[in-house]
Amino acid sequence: MGPDGPVINGTPEFVRSSLEASLQRLDVDYIDLYYIIRVDGKTPIEDTMEELKKLVEEGKIKYIGISEASPETIRRAHAVHPLTAVQLEWSLWTRDVEEELIPLCRELGIGIVAYSPLGHGFFAGKAKEDTSNSSLVWKLTLYGFNLYLIYVIWVQE
Repeated sequence: MGPDGPVINGTPEFVRSSLEASLQRLDVDYIDLYYIIRVDGKTPIEDTMEELKKLVEEGKIKYIGISEASPETIRRAHAVHPLTAVQLEWSLWTRDVEEELIPLCRELGIGIVAYSPLGHGFFAGKAKEDTSNSSLVWKLTLYGFNLYLIYVIWVQE
């Protein structure tokens, strides 16, 4: 974490130093699941994964995960060392991941970790409903649908 927020740096040197710092802060010998939270557009994912692979071989990481990555990046990363988890936003509002990312993870045997499945709190009743005419909520409630019930049904499928 930099002074202005998260640092996106996938260079082998930065990956190693970040992991070493995490091990020290946590006072542990290894990390069970270490994520690449954001993919560095300047460093080839293969370079990042090669360093993570070395860290797995050294026993400092058990499993590698990736977050917010494209299908192509996931394939390239997985070719260097198997990914264990892909973290992605998945909810009633963000279903585009069902087109490519979910099938790819299933094909490669990678676990899926959904973040914000409650639509950033909306489906938990934390956000205010937008009742403007263009709103999905307005359209559904106009026809007598209970949005929360629809969400519960979707989650159970």
